[in-house]
Amino acid sequence: MKAEFGISMWGKLMDEIQEEFELHVEPATARGWFVTLSEHYDQPWRRYHNKNHIASLLACFEKYSKSTCSSPMGMQLAIWFHDAKIVLNQKGNELCSALLFNHFGAEINLPTTLQKEVGGMILATDMETTPQTDDEMLIADMDIAGIGGTWEEFMRNNRWIGEEFAICLSLSATDFSRQCVTFFERLKKRDYIYHTRVFRERYENPARSNIARYLDAS
Repeated sequence: MKAEFGISMWGKLMDEIQEEFELHVEPATARGWFVTLSEHYDQPWRRYHNKNHIASLLACFEKYSKSTCSSPMGMQLAIWFHDAKIVLNQKGNELCSALLFNHFGAEINLPTTLQKEVGGMILATDMETTPQTDDEMLIADMDIAGIGGTWEEFMRNNRWIGEEFAICLSLSATDFSRQCVTFFERLKKRDYIYHTRVFRERYENPARSNIARYLDAS
């Protein structure tokens, strides 16, 4: 099945969760949560943090993380929920998304240990935090894989994020560019941009090349 933000992918995940944990999730409940997530990711201001971003991470999960992560179902849930709640230029977005997930987990009676793992993975996508577990490192790396994409992908994603800031905060392209310079200058000072071996091997050098090229042109 192709990774996509769709009811079929969500339904497949719900089926796997029910089988693994011997739960019963009413079809209306599963569909209701899919609608809730869709409404968040379909907000008209979203240019980058939308369904396509979630689909991209689901595809990245299938390619790089599914066979190595400790909790495949937990990681998929974290992907679906991690950017559901966003207020640009405010801290705590990941916490708000984790709280939304907690409501979902409580409603379908997910095991407490899984809820905690998923919450940790969602919080790990905040770049101001340090991931603590292998799965948290994987999802943090997946979330910024685009920085190590092609130059065209890198600039396209940057443009879309800039459009979000322009729509929501009336931030000019010049001011957004200054924020990007600050962000990328901080990122390039890391010993490694990516936490895991698999992502370092695939994305570290392209990411550093893209960042250097962007800073040189700024």
